[in-house]
Amino acid sequence: LHDQQRLANTKLSFNKYSGVQDWNNAIFLWVNLNTGDSPNEFLEGGRQITWFGGSRMHDESPVIVKLVNFGKEGMAVKKEDDDEGGGHGANSASSSTSGDGSDSVSSNIVLWCRRYQPEIKKFTPYVCFGRL
Repeated sequence: LHDQQRLANTKLSFNKYSGVQDWNNAIFLWVNLNTGDSPNEFLEGGRQITWFGGSRMHDESPVIVKLVNFGKEGMAVKKEDDDEGGGHGANSASSSTSGDGSDSVSSNIVLWCRRYQPEIKKFTPYVCFGRL
């Protein structure tokens, strides 16, 4: 309740066209689905997602470099964890259980998605899909 009171008069603000919000310790990806003008979609049964971050994003953009580094760090910790038999020792990142019951390493990349509904020409509210 204390956080709700403290944050009651604040607004989260981000550039809705950038598709990304860079924080000190995390990156939020904001993904629009089911639109005619974006290539964003889930692939491989939901294990992968395409993400168009806007025309100003390129390989050397600071947020893209940070995003790639966060992804590599998460993969390295997951591999180390797998090599150690799935234990969560002192060198591993925090872990969470995914919906399929398997352990997954928490990363600093958080996925938010919303779906366009063409029949009413509006987006659904964003839904947090969690850490990638």
